[in-house]
Amino acid sequence: MDKSVYFPGETAQIQCSVTNGSTVEITAMRCKLYQDITVKITKEGSYRTFTKLMCESAFPGVPPDTSLSQPQPLTLISTSNSHLQPTTKSDLTACAYRIDVECDIPWCPDIRLHLPINILAPELPNPSAGWVLEECSRSAS
Repeated sequence: MDKSVYFPGETAQIQCSVTNGSTVEITAMRCKLYQDITVKITKEGSYRTFTKLMCESAFPGVPPDTSLSQPQPLTLISTSNSHLQPTTKSDLTACAYRIDVECDIPWCPDIRLHLPINILAPELPNPSAGWVLEECSRSAS
């Protein structure tokens, strides 16, 4: 990956190098962004994690006895009408993200690589040129 920290809407560049030494074609490769929300549900420390697929992209596979090295871009925008909340962690809740790179291989378990990433809060737009910050001061009464 080109980096591990992104703003919402940025494109993650995942450089995939695959050597398929088998006689079976890797039919497709997919990159998927998952959001994992973890919530503490008891004071004893039991947690529950909710996972949601936020976006994905598919790419061509790799023929048998072939090597392939290619970038796989994944634009970090939710396809489910929800926003990418920033990565956070506290004693009660956590919001984490991961990109899974998956190779689809017929007649055997798919190969998956889990890459944790951080999503930052979006940048605030620049104030307009006429905007002036005013300081408020209190006088002691």
